Amino acid sequence: MQTRTWSCQSCGKALPTRGQVPPQRPLDLSGVPTPPKEEVPAPPKGEKKSIKESAQASRAVAMATAPTRRIAVAFVLLICLLMSATAMLWSLRDLNPPAETGDDGDIGDEGLTTLLLVQEELPGLNCSNGGHAIMTGLDGNRDGALHLDEVQKTSFICNGVNSEETDVNSALTKLEVITEGNSTCVMGGLLVMTGLDLDGDGNLSADEVQASQMVCNGATGQQGGDGDDGEDGQSHDPIMSQDSRATVCPDGLRMRFGVDDGFGRARADDAVLQADEVHSLMVLCWQTDWNYTFSEYIIGVGDSFSTACDARIDYEEYLIYTAITAASGCELYISDGTVNGTSVLKDINNGGEARPAGLAGLMIWRGLLWFDADDGVNGRELWYSDGTSQGTKMAADICPGPCSSNPGQNGGIFGHANSVFFSADDGSGIGAEPYSLDSNTLEASLLGDICPDSCSSQAGNNGWASLGGELFFSAFDGDSTELFAYDDSLRALTDFGDEVSKTHSLTIYENELWFDADDQVNGRELWHSDGVNLTLLNLDGDSGDSLVADDFGVQILNGLMLLQSEGTLISIDSEYVVNNLNSSLGDIGGNAAPAIADGAIWFACQGPSTGVELCWSDGLTAELVHEFMTGIQNSDISSMVELGGYVYVVANGINNSAETGNELWRTSASSSPQLIFEGQVGSGSGEVGYYGGLTAVGNTLFFSFDDGSRGHELQALGWLPDDASHLLMSDLGA
Repeated sequence: MQTRTWSCQSCGKALPTRGQVPPQRPLDLSGVPTPPKEEVPAPPKGEKKSIKESAQASRAVAMATAPTRRIAVAFVLLICLLMSATAMLWSLRDLNPPAETGDDGDIGDEGLTTLLLVQEELPGLNCSNGGHAIMTGLDGNRDGALHLDEVQKTSFICNGVNSEETDVNSALTKLEVITEGNSTCVMGGLLVMTGLDLDGDGNLSADEVQASQMVCNGATGQQGGDGDDGEDGQSHDPIMSQDSRATVCPDGLRMRFGVDDGFGRARADDAVLQADEVHSLMVLCWQTDWNYTFSEYIIGVGDSFSTACDARIDYEEYLIYTAITAASGCELYISDGTVNGTSVLKDINNGGEARPAGLAGLMIWRGLLWFDADDGVNGRELWYSDGTSQGTKMAADICPGPCSSNPGQNGGIFGHANSVFFSADDGSGIGAEPYSLDSNTLEASLLGDICPDSCSSQAGNNGWASLGGELFFSAFDGDSTELFAYDDSLRALTDFGDEVSKTHSLTIYENELWFDADDQVNGRELWHSDGVNLTLLNLDGDSGDSLVADDFGVQILNGLMLLQSEGTLISIDSEYVVNNLNSSLGDIGGNAAPAIADGAIWFACQGPSTGVELCWSDGLTAELVHEFMTGIQNSDISSMVELGGYVYVVANGINNSAETGNELWRTSASSSPQLIFEGQVGSGSGEVGYYGGLTAVGNTLFFSFDDGSRGHELQALGWLPDDASHLLMSDLGA
């Protein structure tokens, strides 16, 4: 048996993820603090096509020349092998950070290197047609070779067909080891080649190679600096997940590749590839679009949603949402995007209704879903879920017994470092104050009694933000609403005196904290801070208020910060230069949160001679781009979301000379709005998104609507994006 061994900075096992039914896996609370995510370098350029371009070309040639369906099926298996191998190897990058530095001590140990060992796998249980076994582990004895007792994970890349069954023009892939000292890969690596088997011998010869790609090993982990025995360099396993998530494609296969490093909102080293950890993606799909109307939760004309029960969120490309049934009231549901793949996630309150997310909404942090709920026994407390019924539990009973702490009632729930933060009342008489809860240990801690005695500080009511390892949030101290910072202790950032109004969410821009406040001298203006020092940016230069409350908020676009000042949309650059984008536009934001798509922001606004309609800005200019209702009539834009490069808008417009009511439209920078869903045909309004708005999950758009006979129920519309990571296999599907 031929063996090949080389070192890389991150390697691992192909692990399964949740399937179409609600996932069933135990909660792992052993995560570590999130490391910074390193940039993945681009592959070296050459004269040949990229692997992805060649794969698509190979697929087209093979499908055009295949004389039988057997060849086509074999091709699908081979293209899966090719893309799986390529994307998986793509993630083998320099992911060993240097050891941490402490205070005055010995030099820390060198970080352990992750090693990769590839062996040919004979036909058998693991690979029916043979393939390769990929073993990974840490170089414990630092000899540069991976021994069997150092192997931590093993994955298999299997051949699609036996070589003797391969037909002419079948797609093949070939792997070769690159030794150290190579001019492109100094530390060695892997050469991935792909092409068509022109002679049908089952081997990819040199003249058949159509594309190649080098994947280089990273350098050995650096030594720790002077410190208290610096920690060894951290290694995180690469993971491949393979599933058929219906929100991405109801009839097909999805392959994701990434590193279990806890980037973004994910949890590190939990053996689950979460959305924020994905580096590359490939989808083989047999459908271009799909459309589902979900079953009624309330039979008849009754609504299955209400203003107190319409929370929705994309959780690992499942839709998790709240809905009402006559028997259980408002509870939590999970859906993979199909009617059959939808079920109650957990009936939290067996004797009544839990009304999950009724105060704080739904929030994802460290791979878990956080929300408030009332189980009928412990009152309304903080809960979490890993997407399974068994993994949906109460996180902390802050007000012991049947009383409710009402977590997140003011300011919701915010994730920072390895904890979640929220306002809660422990029932001791100090009112609602800020709490933190460690996502690993589930230990809750009171940050401090900011508003003395029994008054509530309403922590986070005007926003939360993370900057430089510190948490910043608004809170009422008994005299005014000020900004506070928290790391290991609590400190006040501002002290402006009397009641101070901050209507915009706290925003991080150019590594500074931005917010609006009234210092009792300059009116309500824009401020920024490095976390210690405060600087005023007086937009009008006098003591009047420049900033006006609206639904536009503060948006970051193309390196600029956009917000409304004195009724006008403005941009601010990193040099604090203010640009008036279009003074003729008013009512910026309207009643709908904006959407960002294709390098531009879409929002509601009012033109000089129009009602509130659809507007657009690239940060340099702004304009009204479409009137759904002509003249001074408002289009009543209520919800917008981006999906697949398009902007989906709920608006009342004119279609075929008839008023539509609040229905669903689609538009882009290169196309005019098109009516794509009408809940009630004609002049009747389907009230699309009246409860919960529009929610994008994977390639699927979810919303509620009223067809006039069933009340407000759930609908799903999906489209396969036209990009290189999503391949439509329509011929095979037929």
